[in-house]
Amino acid sequence: MNDLLSGQIDMSFEQVVSAGPNILAGGVKALAVTAPRRAAAIPDVPSAIEAGLPELQTTAWTALFFPKGTPQSIIERVNAALDKAMRDETVAKRLGELGADLPPENERTPQALGKHVRSEIEKWVPLINAAGVVGN
Repeated sequence: MNDLLSGQIDMSFEQVVSAGPNILAGGVKALAVTAPRRAAAIPDVPSAIEAGLPELQTTAWTALFFPKGTPQSIIERVNAALDKAMRDETVAKRLGELGADLPPENERTPQALGKHVRSEIEKWVPLINAAGVVGN
């Protein structure tokens, strides 16, 4: 972000959480967000779909992972606590102000995370291999 703001680079792919304040302040111009919908924190920035780039779809996400063999009861207890925090209006509001779009409640489960991780692997591994980024 510093290099973008200082003119050292001409463009960057950034997360709304880190770029949002600079976009809102006019320090950088956002062309689009790569999520399927506009980001609530920067509502004037079109989605990639609206900008005519429907195949440019990717989002940043965060998750907690446990070591293999962690008892299911612990995973469920931590997941329930995290879900409760995300349902708290104060927490949700603050995360939204920071530029985070919370996942819908049905996507906040260990099963949904597993499905998402598998889909990310299916999406990115072929591209990484095709680009020769990682040797075999």
